[in-house]
Amino acid sequence: MSSVDYLTYETLWGLEVLPEHMLVIGAGPIGCEMSQAFRRLGARVTLIASQDRVLPRDDVQILTDGDNDLERYINEYFPEAEHTIDV
Repeated sequence: MSSVDYLTYETLWGLEVLPEHMLVIGAGPIGCEMSQAFRRLGARVTLIASQDRVLPRDDVQILTDGDNDLERYINEYFPEAEHTIDV
């Protein structure tokens, strides 16, 4: 990733133009927040997770309650991604 101009959770919110497509690596609270926010703004979002579900440390009930259904705010989701990315 040294040759890719990437954003972090600290720099992402400074964007002045909405990206057409966003790849988010990590399905914890920060990755989910970024994914949901930018999907609602109209960007296409791909979320890559290292475990079998989003928010792996949270109660499963959170993911099934009404408006917290994160999957409807993500275009593509890859749980348990087997690929590694060198940062």
